This record gives sequence, C-alpha cells and structure tokens, in this order.
Amino acid sequence: MSNNYMLNEVVKYWKKTNDLLVAFEDFNGQIQKHTVHLPKEDIDTILNIGITTGIKNWCDRVDILEDKLLGTYYSEQVSRGGSLIFHDKIFDRVGVMTLSNFLQSYSCIYSAATAYGLKEHCIDGYFYNSPRICDYIIQFALFEDIPHFHAKEKEGDTI
Repeated sequence: MSNNYMLNEVVKYWKKTNDLLVAFEDFNGQIQKHTVHLPKEDIDTILNIGITTGIKNWCDRVDILEDKLLGTYYSEQVSRGGSLIFHDKIFDRVGVMTLSNFLQSYSCIYSAATAYGLKEHCIDGYFYNSPRICDYIIQFALFEDIPHFHAKEKEGDTI
C-alpha cells in the first residue's frame, strides 16, 4: 500500500469526520491510539498563528497556489482544499502546504509530543497558543523535517 493511498484515505476520513486517527509507541513499548478532533477552524487557527508569528524567522513570504483565495484569509486556504507556498529565506527554497501534508504533520507532531509525555500540552488548545508548535507543524508539513528550531529558547521554557 503506497503512502499516497494512505494519505488520500486520511484526508477522506478527515473530510467526513474532522477526526484524525493517531498512533504512537509509549514508554512501555505499547502502541497507543487516539482520535483527535480537528475541525477546519482549528487548522485555520494553527496556520494563522504560524503565519503571523511563528514562521517569521525563516519565511519571508506566503502565497496561494490557486488562482483565487478560497477563504477570507490565507490561513483558510488549506482547510478548504487549496495550497499555500512558503518561501524559506534561509535555505532559498519553497515548500507547498496542502491539506494532506498538513494532516500528516499534525499527526506526527501530536504523536511525538504525546509519546514523550507532553499530552497535556498537545490537546485542548495548546497548539493554538504556541507560535512555536504552529511553526513546527508548518515546517514539518513543508519539509518533512524541522530545519528551523527556535534557538533563543531559555532553560525552563515549555514547548
């Protein structure tokens, strides 16, 4: 089964339910499964926070790929099936954000944070008030990596 097929199925399931099925291995080696409710408005909020604050240190421009804006704001483009182009000023490259790679990134970041015992920081709005996490979701969706960590973090800071 190809990755594209699986991602297409994830997107289809999300479009029907606004839910993501997330699995991760806990510290005891057990596979844990969560259903994460992720409505369009939450995707819009994550992208809005990321675009307006989180990505400023590495991204100098965001454009829409389509001929027209699908919502009122750029942050609403992806949840409505459109795409955004992010211009990485540090590595002089572009990344394209789609719904498919956003959902995959959200799932990976959620799984990693939950597996490391940070579950309380990953649900009930934590992603929505952390420009850093929003930025990491965007970076992972674009590059399947987080090349731009926030270096100016102080000891004792939380994610």
